Amino acid sequence: MHFEEINSTGEIFQAPQCFLPEPFHSAVVKKISADGTIAVDFAFEVGVKAPGPDATVRYEYTCRPISDPSKADPLAHLRARLPALPKPESDDAEGKPKGKGK
Repeated sequence: MHFEEINSTGEIFQAPQCFLPEPFHSAVVKKISADGTIAVDFAFEVGVKAPGPDATVRYEYTCRPISDPSKADPLAHLRARLPALPKPESDDAEGKPKGKGK
């Protein structure tokens, strides 16, 4: 697994492990547990804000999904980076591929 974070100053941090607060954690876990997926592509914009005057916590997380983990295809990014495969060669007028199955 590989995780990357870009902070508000543009610094990039990478790590093999990621601790997600709610509701981010549940969204990712839901995708993995729903269909046995072993990889999930996700992105969130995470912020921290001061809570209202009656709050019992010192800060609150804000979250804006950049990509939806429930619709992610873990291989889509890799496929997009690969060049297209050439069409198979043919050796007859019907366009059948070369090989043993003639």
